[in-house]
Amino acid sequence: MFDTYLLALKANHFSGVFKKSENPTVKLWVTADDRKIPVRIKVKVFIGSIIFDLVSVN
Repeated sequence: MFDTYLLALKANHFSGVFKKSENPTVKLWVTADDRKIPVRIKVKVFIGSIIFDLVSVN
């Protein structure tokens, strides 16, 4: 488990499915160290949510 920062981005200005959504959100979790590695991204749009998780680092 990592200590992380959560960044909540406004997605109203994006195009495509974001523009069609009433309250689209993009949440980005990055490690709380100097590297700021993205470990999770969650996108919520009108069709549902998509979650991207980092599974390994080489």
